[in-house]
Amino acid sequence: MKQTINWGKKTIFIEPENKNIELPIYFDPSRHRLILKGQFYVYPDYPKGTPETEEPLKKAKVFRYSEMKIIDIPKSFSKKEEKTFILNYDPIACECAKWFQSKYSENLNEREYFYLERKSENLPNADSLYN
Repeated sequence: MKQTINWGKKTIFIEPENKNIELPIYFDPSRHRLILKGQFYVYPDYPKGTPETEEPLKKAKVFRYSEMKIIDIPKSFSKKEEKTFILNYDPIACECAKWFQSKYSENLNEREYFYLERKSENLPNADSLYN
């Protein structure tokens, strides 16, 4: 016998208390978790700004958060998974990834571009090394 899930009872909407609380551009759901501080609406409802859709949503619990903290999901890698890259910087005028592997410096079609994220604030910001 196939079980059906009552999504209305399993759903919780979340909404920020104000528009100043946003997910940062670097947020990656596969690498980060959220810690939210706030409170639930008294009755089931919709979060503010919910658009009308073809399939009507049922009212559900709404959690309104006033604080958000992003934490890394702890990951452990084996030495076999560790890689070393030698990267070059491409000074193109955009907010895109600008670092690429040196072995592809001559072949533009083979390049994969990288964003570099510091593990610690004590390390230099690689994007500010080139003017």
